[in-house]
Amino acid sequence: MKVTISKALKQKNRTAQQIAQLQNLIIQHNSRLVGSDPGFDLRAKLVDLETEVAKLVQIKAAISVANAPVQADIYRIAELKGRVAMWRQLETKSGRQLAPFMAQEPQEYEVTFTAVEVEEQVSRIEQEIDDLQDNLDQFNSTSQIEIPD
Repeated sequence: MKVTISKALKQKNRTAQQIAQLQNLIIQHNSRLVGSDPGFDLRAKLVDLETEVAKLVQIKAAISVANAPVQADIYRIAELKGRVAMWRQLETKSGRQLAPFMAQEPQEYEVTFTAVEVEEQVSRIEQEIDDLQDNLDQFNSTSQIEIPD
């Protein structure tokens, strides 16, 4: 079936969710009391699982091929998200403060990057992510690919 990349991404997520549900079902119902009803034909569920995994692989492969023109943007977004995470973890306390583990005397702290600079960096990077994501959304909504039903 021919769909946009946006729809293929949604189908990929639904298929991955179905796989997780099937895996959980098999895990939860494999062992039971002798003579009790398993509730499911787990061998049939295993066949369903293998079918869904094959379908997911085909969908991912089709998306990957179609994304070739924007792959650099996809990688850039991932790296920028990592940078945002780094900036958000950066300690920005400065001046004289009493550290809980040092008890008696306040300690003097200094920073290279102030809290204001950190927020500016995060804001700038998030704007770049948004711009790249807008371009990807446009690409995904207009590009068509063939995926399994």
